[in-house]
Amino acid sequence: MWVDILRKIHRGVLGTSSQLRLLPCRLLGLRVPWSVRVGKRIQWPLGNLRNIHLGENVSLGNAGWIYLPLHNRSARIQIDEGTAIGDNFTFSANDLIHIGRNCLISYRVSILDHDHVTGHDVNPVTSGTTKGEPVIIGENTFLGTGVVIMRGVTLGKNCVVNANSVVMRSFEDYCLISGSPAKVMMKL
Repeated sequence: MWVDILRKIHRGVLGTSSQLRLLPCRLLGLRVPWSVRVGKRIQWPLGNLRNIHLGENVSLGNAGWIYLPLHNRSARIQIDEGTAIGDNFTFSANDLIHIGRNCLISYRVSILDHDHVTGHDVNPVTSGTTKGEPVIIGENTFLGTGVVIMRGVTLGKNCVVNANSVVMRSFEDYCLISGSPAKVMMKL
């Protein structure tokens, strides 16, 4: 009985603190359901907050970084309902990042839909980024610790990506993916 009471109190405190953290973002245009939970020290973009869509019961861990360029009003990030994301995540979109329903994304995961401009006599500090290519992650997918998803990748539903994998190409549904660069280890 006491454990149930303490759990309810804990859920209430987490919900209230999440809503207080989201208040400045809501005032700047972020529209999210009341069931969304966010951790401490998330760095939100300076603008384009209307282009971030979080579904019901989405959970974002501590110390994450979300980036949408100010000059690109069409860049979007969409995270569908029931998805849970661990601490120290990085989502950087120049076009579209779409994460499906009920995904579990571990900590230190990076998802980028663009690269930096590189080449001979190019200053990497001031070169800027390439045009984005959409990243789509299917529903019920699990991304392990330290996974990096690069531009143009589509992961099918019910995929598992092992820890520290670098995903540079698309994979179909029900794949166990591992390595750098990532390869199919087996079909689930």
